[in-house]
Amino acid sequence: MQKTDDPFLRFFRRAPKQARSRALVGAVISAFEEQLANNESLGPLRLEQLIERAGVGIGSFYEYFSNKDSLVGVLIGQVTERNFQALLAPLDHEFASVEAFANEFALHVARTFLEKPYTTRMAMDGIGRFGLLRTIVLERDRFVGHLTPRVQPFFPSVPAEELHADLVMVADCALGRLASTLMREKSPAVEPVAKELAALALAYLSRPRSSA
Repeated sequence: MQKTDDPFLRFFRRAPKQARSRALVGAVISAFEEQLANNESLGPLRLEQLIERAGVGIGSFYEYFSNKDSLVGVLIGQVTERNFQALLAPLDHEFASVEAFANEFALHVARTFLEKPYTTRMAMDGIGRFGLLRTIVLERDRFVGHLTPRVQPFFPSVPAEELHADLVMVADCALGRLASTLMREKSPAVEPVAKELAALALAYLSRPRSSA
């Protein structure tokens, strides 16, 4: 169900509320991601191909999307929520050690952002163009808020607020590393980046701390 406080609702010409309309929007977004995966642009002619690929009528498309930017904004919203769920799900169980947690966390972060590089690049571009940075920062904070209690058992003497701030730093460093990888490489490999992110997370979380 669409959240009434969803900051991405503004990108819809008309927000889908019924199952049928949500399925239609989902088909368009899926077709758009397929087009991005094929490294295609979305000029006027490509829009016709997109609609054909999605199996919807042009009138149905314009019922929910105003233009290309509208479509990109909706895609960013759906990718943001999809990534949020995809990253939390594999971490929702107990880990034997902080090393095991860091490895699992890093692997799923790298997979989530690098396995569909064209989608991620489109989202990165749209975040800047549409002024969505604050929204993404709030989503990062929401994610870290869920992550903190999962990590707390490994650092019982560290206050939750400090651990939360540490995880924000880890998340920001990870996103920066992923962004630079996507700018340098067309189809980046997941495993090397995952290993680097795991080492970064483990080094920062396990660093010596002041007793003050």
